[in-house]
Amino acid sequence: MPTEFLPEFMQTMGLFLPQYWAQQGFLEVMMYGGGIMDIFMHVGILLGYALLGLAIAILGYRRFLAAARG
Repeated sequence: MPTEFLPEFMQTMGLFLPQYWAQQGFLEVMMYGGGIMDIFMHVGILLGYALLGLAIAILGYRRFLAAARG
């Protein structure tokens, strides 16, 4: 669903979700014929989400291992 059709508060909430940035990058390429430099920011934000998720997983795994050993 295009974000333009959503209420303003939902559009603002969408800025904090990785799905929004993936959709915007996809639209840039498919609709507007964008290249890699046009989606550089979108890819960077998605990589940021991936690194944040990896860091949370590593911290959680360390805690899990400590609990499993004890």
